[in-house]
Amino acid sequence: MSLPESTEIKLPARDASPSYSHWGGYPSILAALDGFTDLRSADPSIAAMFDKLDMLDRAPADGVVDAMIQCGFKASEVSKINSPLLDGICKGSTGRDLDGQTELEPFKDMSRFIARVCVLACRPRTNSS
Repeated sequence: MSLPESTEIKLPARDASPSYSHWGGYPSILAALDGFTDLRSADPSIAAMFDKLDMLDRAPADGVVDAMIQCGFKASEVSKINSPLLDGICKGSTGRDLDGQTELEPFKDMSRFIARVCVLACRPRTNSS
């Protein structure tokens, strides 16, 4: 089936800001606002949050923990951001479930990280079905 010659297909206008939809939560909602670029440049706390997310986006796969350390997220920030992706990165780089209060301490020693992964992998799980 072909389109009539008079039909014009228009793509959505490309936003000047990068997409933050993969983060979910607060960042994706803010980034979808019409005045996002102005909001980001006017509010230092919002600019700082997006700068940290940009740093994580640019991190190579083997540099995510280092990027998390450089970002210096506070537990309250992660809770406010409410991003499933950031929660997963935090859990992967700290080895703990987040509670919104306990400050994040990413693994700085790879042997400690590997030991924690082994413990988690060997822990028995109950089947809830």
